Amino acid sequence: CLAAMISRLFSDLRTRPVDLIGEDIDYGAFYQDMPADEIIRRIRDILSKTVAAVASSADESDARMLSQMKRFIHENYMRDIGLQDLADAFNISPKYCGMLFSRLSNDTFRNYLNLYRTEESKRMLREDPCIKIQDLARMVGFNSPNSFIRVFSKYTGMTPKAYAERAGE
Repeated sequence: CLAAMISRLFSDLRTRPVDLIGEDIDYGAFYQDMPADEIIRRIRDILSKTVAAVASSADESDARMLSQMKRFIHENYMRDIGLQDLADAFNISPKYCGMLFSRLSNDTFRNYLNLYRTEESKRMLREDPCIKIQDLARMVGFNSPNSFIRVFSKYTGMTPKAYAERAGE
């Protein structure tokens, strides 16, 4: 019964034991005159290797997903994007997308987006300290210069104008 369960597990995972845990399983050995404690030891070993391999695979998948989400933000920050846009890009619900982003990054989508926009605006101000704030706000995805100034000040502790003056020195 346990051997059949192990076989079914790999079938459900749509993989072969050798591909997932690096070794093949001799199911026939479970049906020989093997002591019960040896069968349990082998099955426990197989299950523990399988759980570790599946967890490792999930970690890699999570890292890939977070990287793709961040890339979407980096490529689209200059637009007026929101969580709905990110969710649409990954064909998932906004609620799940927000939860997933928070779980994977230990940050919220909005906070990460605003922080990234602030960093990009700082870079632009260093390159051109004379840029108009309303133009800069639009360039980094804000519809309102007031919102931009508020967010910029929150993350830097100074207004964009003050930052530009320091960058121009």
